[in-house]
Amino acid sequence: KHIREKFKTAQIFYYEGNHEMRMDRYVMDHAPILFGMETIRLPHLLELKKLAITWVENGAGMKLSSLHLLHGNEAGSRGGVNIARTMILKTNDNCLFGNFHKTQESSGRNLDGKEFANWSIGCLCNLKPRYMPINAWNLGFAFVEIHGKEFEVMNKRILENYNVR
Repeated sequence: KHIREKFKTAQIFYYEGNHEMRMDRYVMDHAPILFGMETIRLPHLLELKKLAITWVENGAGMKLSSLHLLHGNEAGSRGGVNIARTMILKTNDNCLFGNFHKTQESSGRNLDGKEFANWSIGCLCNLKPRYMPINAWNLGFAFVEIHGKEFEVMNKRILENYNVR
């Protein structure tokens, strides 16, 4: 609701991540007869239609120009020291993702000379959640500007003092 209030006319997408998928998994495991009922699905509970926010199923992927938008869990990676590099080895394409809560970038070139890059976005959540208080996460967000067939990613890190870099 806060995002919609701040961006009244913006086209907003809610891309389902691994945490959002837990709801369907729970219903399937504990009440399979209810699985698929629209009224207990997360998009309905979050009132996304009322807020004019488009729900995108995990794995569907999205694309802005030649930049793929993923949650990050789709590639099956569990993280690592340089997740942007790990993902670039899996995707061999331009990708922006956020599942790993780290601000990183890695770029490469294929044998045909095509350049591509992957960006991992920091998070806007609690950096010390009860289920994993020791981690290497950081606060962050990204802007993407589209220029015809090209794009520009501005991957920002929020420092401890809330300055943005």
